[in-house]
Amino acid sequence: MGASSTHRTIGLISAISLVAGNLVGSGAFMLPSGLASYGSISLLSWIFTSTGALILALIFAKFSMKFHATGGPHVFAGEAFGSHVSFFVAWGYWMLTWIGNAAIVVAMYGYLSDLSDGRLNSLELFLIGLCVLFLITLVNLRGIKEASFIQNLVTLLKLVPMVLVPIAAFFIFDPERLTHFIPTGKTALGAFNGAALLTLWSFVGIESATVPAEDVKDPHITIPKATIYGTLIAAVIYILGNLALLGAVDHTELAQSSAPFALAADKVFGGLFWGNVVAAAAVVCCIGTLNGWMLVVGQIPFGAAKQGLFPKFFALQSNRRVPIYGIIISAICMACILTMTFDPDLSKQFLFIAELATTTILLLFIVMLLAFGKLIQKGVFASRPDRILLILGIAYTSWTLYGAGLKMVALSAIVVISGSPMYMYMRKKLPKTK
Repeated sequence: MGASSTHRTIGLISAISLVAGNLVGSGAFMLPSGLASYGSISLLSWIFTSTGALILALIFAKFSMKFHATGGPHVFAGEAFGSHVSFFVAWGYWMLTWIGNAAIVVAMYGYLSDLSDGRLNSLELFLIGLCVLFLITLVNLRGIKEASFIQNLVTLLKLVPMVLVPIAAFFIFDPERLTHFIPTGKTALGAFNGAALLTLWSFVGIESATVPAEDVKDPHITIPKATIYGTLIAAVIYILGNLALLGAVDHTELAQSSAPFALAADKVFGGLFWGNVVAAAAVVCCIGTLNGWMLVVGQIPFGAAKQGLFPKFFALQSNRRVPIYGIIISAICMACILTMTFDPDLSKQFLFIAELATTTILLLFIVMLLAFGKLIQKGVFASRPDRILLILGIAYTSWTLYGAGLKMVALSAIVVISGSPMYMYMRKKLPKTK
């Protein structure tokens, strides 16, 4: 049974804000550095990934029109394949969300370091990150309404530098900088595929509005619109922003920066003041994105527990209807990931975590596509456009997964199957497949 209308607190604007806010996050402010090493061919990767993300967004919109239970991806997998597959999708999705949240904190490190002019050492940045994580956890323990309000506010604030800096950068845009199309030592296909995997990090979150479905007003209308509109907003911002930065900043300098948007602001406006303003905005952006994902990360085990996939204590709520155990345990896991991946080279740490989370969600996207295909066979989705979406989605995810490489795919598979001990514990308690 869904939540009553009085308990549904997320409207269309908040849902769009959740999707766009989770997409336009750490990737927006960190990826221009990582992508600069691939050359301007990365712009083609952006277009490729944006198209793929829109295809996946349309499929998630289709799912959400039919199924409104809290949890998102694992709910859809369960409708097609039953509770056993649904368990591993829920586990994998939960894992990748708190792994990805760790990357958001690392992205914040880079801009904090820039703000302090390098005076903060790695340990100090790490401790600040833990404090921010603690505060965001407290905000989300207050309730979805409070977290949603902060998400709306921060999304608006962070869009300002994301729009203004690229517009200003076009005034010093030099087309010659785009002639560095493919870096030395890389093939065109290798550079394109490498950049495509990284750009997908920016679209991890297209499914965000489907997760707290029972708290969304008119979910069959609101969630599809929010998913598509939020993805479109992010795609436009990312493509124009990266084009502007590649044309305004030398690619070597851009590749070495841990705060690329602040660097671009320095180039455009001169001096350090505006660069510091942008760096501060980037920190706010990362905090806002972390807030949005913390809202999602608590709902996944909550939804899974309600459906009998996870232990029952995950389904317990506070008097504010907050899944307290899911949020607290997720926050502890994030702190552990930050500790285990600790590296003075912030770009290296960020890229590793981002690639791991991205490849993991690719595996889950493939399961979603197989579920979509199974439901087409069952007649749940029966139109010709549905079949075309399925073919395009499989083509996109297969190509990108190939570009990830065997090592990263293996690590991501380990992330998904690491839930086996809990699965063995829950196996006899899982709900029977219909």
